[in-house]
Amino acid sequence: MDDSPNRFVGKASDLKVTKRSGQRIEEVYDRLRKAGGETAQSQLELSAEEVAHAFTETVSAMSEMPGRGPFHPKRERTLRELADDLAGRTPDVDQVSRTEQLQVWLGLPRWRVINDRELDFHYVDRELVPARVVAGGKPQLTEPKVRLDALLVNATRNDHTPVVAEIKIAGDANARLALIQALAAAAQLSPESQRRRFVEEYPDVFGSELPQRLDVYLIAHEPPAEGIRPKLLQQAVALTEELHADGSIGTRIRRLAFLETRMGEDGLVFERTQRWNFAATAPSSG
Repeated sequence: MDDSPNRFVGKASDLKVTKRSGQRIEEVYDRLRKAGGETAQSQLELSAEEVAHAFTETVSAMSEMPGRGPFHPKRERTLRELADDLAGRTPDVDQVSRTEQLQVWLGLPRWRVINDRELDFHYVDRELVPARVVAGGKPQLTEPKVRLDALLVNATRNDHTPVVAEIKIAGDANARLALIQALAAAAQLSPESQRRRFVEEYPDVFGSELPQRLDVYLIAHEPPAEGIRPKLLQQAVALTEELHADGSIGTRIRRLAFLETRMGEDGLVFERTQRWNFAATAPSSG
C-alpha cells in the first residue's frame, strides 16, 4: 500500500482460498449478490487469489470481443433533465438519498478529494454497460451484464486514466459487494479493444492516447456506522489488502481507492479513506 494513512484496518485471516478454475469475476459477483441478506454475504468465503484469478479470466474472455460503439443506449433524459426531475421530487436538494442524485452532482467541472489531490477527477458518464457493443448497426450484449454507476477520469494534468466508480448511498452501502462489482466492471473494460472505446467515444476527455490501466473508486455517501455495514467494509478493506499483496491485477489496475462523500457548505465533499497503488508488473511467483 502507499504511505498514506488509512482510516480502516481489517483482517482476512478467516478467508479461505477457494479458487475455481475458469470462474469469471462476474460469477463471483453474482454468487455474492445472491448469497442472501448482508449477514449471509459477510459469511461467504472469498480470497484474493480467487478474485484475482476470476478477474484475469474475465479480461481474457473480453479480449476476444471486438468492442465498438457507446456503452449505453441513447439517453432518455439528459443530466440536466435528471437534475430537474430529482429537484421536483426531493424536498431538500442538498439531501442525497439516491444514486441518481450523486450522479447529477458529479456532472460539474472538477471534483477535489480534499485529503488526496492525486485522486481529483472529472465526471465523464453514468450507467455504463461495458459488455454492450454495436455490431451491424445493432446493439448487442455479448458478455455477462455488469452495470457501472459512473465513469470518471483523473484530473491531474496529462493524466487521462479512466476511473471505474461504484457508488453506494447510505442504506445501500455494502462495500464488499461494491468492490466485487467494481472489479467486474474494470475487468470487462480492461482489454485493449475496450480501452480503445474510451478514446473513440469520449475523445474530448481521453484524447488520442490509449489508456494503459484503470483506476477504481468505491464512493460511499454517508455510510452507516452501525449494523452489518462496518463489518462488510472491514472485509472489503481486508480483501483489497490481499489483492494488493498478490499484485496480479496490477497489470490492469493502477490504483484502487475508497472515498466517502458528505454534503458540505458549498456542496458535495469527497474524502479519501483508503488508497492502494498497484505496480504495473505482476510479482514473480518464484
